[in-house]
Amino acid sequence: MVLIIVFFTPIVAAMILTPVYGITRLKKSVGLITTIIQTTLLNMLIFIIGSISHFHFEKDGIGQAIGWGIYAGCFIIFSIINAIILIFYRKKLRNKGF
Repeated sequence: MVLIIVFFTPIVAAMILTPVYGITRLKKSVGLITTIIQTTLLNMLIFIIGSISHFHFEKDGIGQAIGWGIYAGCFIIFSIINAIILIFYRKKLRNKGF
């Protein structure tokens, strides 16, 4: 049970923290490209920490590789989703006059 919680914590953290951080940065009038890069780097940091902890807790080599593959896939998908969210949110802010 602990291994499941340890495995999914970085995924949930990245899913919640990166869009919230990106939207907060856009509200402070930081550029769109800068915000996308920052959220991607935050996303990468979360998944690198998750990969290290997964390497520590998972003792099977195939299990480690599968976990790293899942983290890599989540990183790519979340980065794309975050970029799309930020682009649409930026358009929404511009329409409001910010």
